[in-house]
Formats: sequence, C-alpha cells, structure tokens
Amino acid sequence: MTFSTGFISADWEAPEELKELILSMSFDEFTVFPSHEIQRLTSENFGPCFIVIITDGGWQNIEEAIPFLTKISNLGHEIVIFLIKGGEYADRIEYIKRTPRLKIRNVVNPEADLHGLVLSETMKTYRPFLT
Repeated sequence: MTFSTGFISADWEAPEELKELILSMSFDEFTVFPSHEIQRLTSENFGPCFIVIITDGGWQNIEEAIPFLTKISNLGHEIVIFLIKGGEYADRIEYIKRTPRLKIRNVVNPEADLHGLVLSETMKTYRPFLT
C-alpha cells in the first residue's frame, strides 16, 4: 500500500509486479493514514501481519491512527515505523514514539539505509520461521 491523501493498495493475491509498482508510487500530498484499509487487509489474513510503515510522521489524522495501530498491535500484528526526514512534525513524531508496542527506527539517509533497516527488521520477525 502507498498512501497520502488517498491510497492505493493491492490484495494479498495480487501479482508481485503490481505490488512493486504500487510501492514505488509517490503522491506528494497531505498524509492521511488509511486505518480502514489496513484493517481490511489484516482482517483478510489468517495470522498476524508484519506491517512496515515508512513515513515522515506528518499524518493529518494521527489522533485516529495511533489508537488504531495500538489496537491491532495488541491483536498480535507486528508494526515497525521507519521515520524519515520530511516536514517538521515534532509533536506528532513524539506521539508516535510514546506509543507502546510500536517499533520506531529513525532513518537518517533513506537512499543508503532504508533497504538494510527494513531487511534487518524483517529478519528479526521471520527468523524463527526460517530455521
């Protein structure tokens, strides 16, 4: 899923090429966290999901998004938020960081660091299933 004011998502069974295309899209608009779409996707999965969120933290609906993320993390979904530099949203970022059960990773240089950080968190989550 890619989100901004709107969002585009792919269902679980969608071709990998479509998912990659969606993840590469950029809207450059306001950011509204799509809780309802994440709820739909997680409810269609038979087990816990590993949710990776790459954001600058400037969600317009943060008062709705954080309680939602807390709720689904309490249901067993693993959530990692990668904070990248963007706008100045110190109060919103602090709210995100104060939320229990959300893993927060700061990304200093997205082009150089993001791939390795996401891979590292993914391996921490899925390593028990690979051995």
